[in-house]
Amino acid sequence: MPTEQKQTIQSLFSTDTQFAVPSYQRAYSWEEKHLKLFLKDLREQPADCPYYLGHFIFEKNKDQADTYLIDGQQRMTTIALFMATVVSCLKTRDDPPEVERLNKLYIFNEKGLRFKTVKDDLDLFDELLSDSQFQSKTDTNSKERLKFAKEYLVKQLSKESTDTILEWAKIIEDAHVTTFTVHNKIQATQIFTLQNSRGKDLSELEKLK
Repeated sequence: MPTEQKQTIQSLFSTDTQFAVPSYQRAYSWEEKHLKLFLKDLREQPADCPYYLGHFIFEKNKDQADTYLIDGQQRMTTIALFMATVVSCLKTRDDPPEVERLNKLYIFNEKGLRFKTVKDDLDLFDELLSDSQFQSKTDTNSKERLKFAKEYLVKQLSKESTDTILEWAKIIEDAHVTTFTVHNKIQATQIFTLQNSRGKDLSELEKLK
């Protein structure tokens, strides 16, 4: 039986694992109010108290190259965008050691993206994380939200000192999470349905996926 594990974001990404959001998951839905709260938490986090980023549920089986994230994708997507913004800001402030480490750990390694959002938004997400010139169309609501989130984070972090940016990155890296991994597609689907039955109803398309 899979068991729940206590980890940090850094230890989660320190494994030889590429994470992805499966096709049946909801796309990115965070808006400005969620991003404001995310940064407010970092700004007000006590130095002597670890930040808790909640529970993540994964699906991993031998037929998958990636480990699927079936609960927690909104937070994980925001973390990826945040770390990409940190790297982008540090590049302009001549901090090569942290740029290289953070980039390889949270954004890109030799296998590609460390975390991939839903397939339909992946082209834009890749550009946002790599600071590439936009080629992708923002033709879905979730793409608009992804683009807004990155632009919002860039705007906010550019106002902060290098020390503050590094401090916030460390808070995220040291943040405590609990994780649970299943190895069965049926169990993963059941968990996804249960988790999402507590809030907004699934659309017919999401049920079909």
